[in-house]
Amino acid sequence: MLTQLFSIPIATGKIVPTEEQESASFALLNDAFDKAHRGVWALESGLSTGELKNGMELYQAVEFEWLSFQLAEKAKELWNTLKYRQDYHLYIDSMWANKHTHGDTTGEHNHNAGRNKSTLSGVYYLRKNKATGHLRFRDPLETIWGMCPLDYEFPEHKKQWTWEAETHDYCIFPSWLNHSTQPYISNDERIAISINFSGFPWDATEGDYDGIAGG
Repeated sequence: MLTQLFSIPIATGKIVPTEEQESASFALLNDAFDKAHRGVWALESGLSTGELKNGMELYQAVEFEWLSFQLAEKAKELWNTLKYRQDYHLYIDSMWANKHTHGDTTGEHNHNAGRNKSTLSGVYYLRKNKATGHLRFRDPLETIWGMCPLDYEFPEHKKQWTWEAETHDYCIFPSWLNHSTQPYISNDERIAISINFSGFPWDATEGDYDGIAGG
């Protein structure tokens, strides 16, 4: 009998806005993207609101309440599935948008490296061609596999899992999980909303949590 160890739960699903909600969200983003610059934000080759003032605080915008509230509920469900601490309050730490056009990518990264405090992260596609630009997750045990006497050249078989998504799909996952995107090969746009969730103890004496934003 074989037993598969160390599975990593992630949450996926679909959130469909009303026409009015979607129109308001696009209006806000179009104005923001007009002020952004290609290839400036982190590992994005396209545009991102992350470089703009308040560009990582979309969860505070009325135009995105329909999304942030629902994603927060989904994050709470995954938090419980992962059996994370029940004496923690979960809140939205940041939320921003990226825009990809033909050939754009997001380089491999995670949202919990070094001193970052994010616990869960997610992406929601306000617009995406279902055939391209998919999110890829890196096997966290890849380094360990590379130390094993495998019967193949490991660098040629890097372990990744691809999530094939389309417009209105979301995915929430542990923030430490490395991920990237495939090149977006399409004549239309890929609009991704990224979001981070963090937790802190209900007992405020447990640690230093200055600067907490969100609710």
